[in-house]
Amino acid sequence: MSGPGKYGCAAPSVNRSLGAAMSSPAITSVIGALVNLNHPAHTVDWHFIHLSVANVVVIGLMLVVFALAIVLPFPGAAKRERERSR
Repeated sequence: MSGPGKYGCAAPSVNRSLGAAMSSPAITSVIGALVNLNHPAHTVDWHFIHLSVANVVVIGLMLVVFALAIVLPFPGAAKRERERSR
């Protein structure tokens, strides 16, 4: 086991086992078989804004969660309101 690397960070050989597990040919071929990336990206173009469809979906989900956080009451709010009215 080697000592600290440059700037006191862990040497790259310390984390080699994780990198080897993540880059094995079997895993990459399975992922490559599931997702075909050999095509042009699907984008949403609106004037000067160009976003991928995946980013538009993520932004939409974040807006839905934000709206729900504003509309839905906090858990236990009714109980605290009843205790406060006594």
